[in-house]
Formats: sequence, structure tokens, C-alpha cells
Amino acid sequence: VKILLWTLTGFTLLILIFWPKWNKSIPAPVIALGASTGICVIITHLYPDVAFATIQSKFGEIPRSLPTVSVPWHGDFSFHTVRAIFPAAFAIAVLGALESLLSAVIADGMTQSKHDPDAELIALCVGNMLCPLFGGVAATGAIARTATNIRYGATSPISAIVHALFVLMALLFFASTISLVPMAALAALLLMVAFHMSEIKHVRHMVRVAPSTDV
Repeated sequence: VKILLWTLTGFTLLILIFWPKWNKSIPAPVIALGASTGICVIITHLYPDVAFATIQSKFGEIPRSLPTVSVPWHGDFSFHTVRAIFPAAFAIAVLGALESLLSAVIADGMTQSKHDPDAELIALCVGNMLCPLFGGVAATGAIARTATNIRYGATSPISAIVHALFVLMALLFFASTISLVPMAALAALLLMVAFHMSEIKHVRHMVRVAPSTDV
């Protein structure tokens, strides 16, 4: 099974690396994850004793419905509650703002653009005030997902909206299929994301030109 997992990860990596050189209109992760999932399903069907770790086996079945609206504090909202959670809430808010702005700066570097920090923080605030009503937790601008989005053709914030709608459609109509995606394929995808985020060219440049103490 370990050999199969390594082979599957390598196969996924090869598609992620070489598919964009052949076709840029279809994102490589869609092809890579789809092909890897199909291979796992076929192998499992032919050899029932072989089991791959998938999203479903690792985290459980993906819900196929929208979350219901509910008040998170269940009627126990008082000054004592506010005073108790304020330090943690303040720390999360500051860290969320920093990471979101960092994500925006990285996106600027990748797209040669300039973000509006006020718009970023206001949108983050509104989103984090609304998501607890649907069972969510505080979130930030995601560096990895932003970098991946740009890498595969995103040119404006509209792409994030399209991404959210695509995730929603996947949740409602394709949850059972997505649950079968193997963790080995996701590992390959995350390796590619980390590599592109590392900006290895800049690292080489700094090693060559920076003072030895800085290196």
C-alpha cells in the first residue's frame, strides 16, 4: 500500500507540473485530483483489500446541505460573557487582520497589483461577524489558497467569489464524489502550493547578494 501511495503522489505531482504546459484553460488540480480519485476507485473496486486514506475515511462524510442559522451564545449573552471572551477575541482579530494583510501583500507581489487594506479588513470583519451564525469560526485571508488561485489564472477578487460559489455547488451536488479524493493526492497538491509560495528564485538571489550575517 505504501508503494501505491508514493506512486499516486508522484503521479499527481507529474500532472500538476506538466499539465499547465499543455493546457492552461483547465486548472491542473482539477485534472490531477480527478484522475487520482478515479484510479483509487478502480483499484479499490478490483482489489477490495487495498484501502486508501480518503477525505471521507480521514474526516468523515462531507455534509450535503447548507448549515442552519443559529445564535452561538444560546441566550447566555451578558457583560460577564463579553468580558470573558474579549481578550481572546481581540487576539484573534489582530492575528486575523495581520494574516489577511500578509496574504494581500503576497497577492500583490504575484500579480503586480495594489490592494486596499481598508477594504480587506472591513470584508474580513463582516465575514467573521456573520459566519458564527452558521456554525463557523473566525477565518482570515488564506495565503495558500490565494497563491493557488492566482497561480491558476485568477486576475481579480471576482475569482474568489467564483471559487466560493464553486465550493458551494460542490458541497450541495458532488459531496459524495469529493469525499473519495485520496489524501495522497492532496499531499501532492499541497507540496506544489508550498513550492510556489516559497519563491525559491528570491531565496537564491538573497543567498547570492545578501551579507553573510543576513544569510
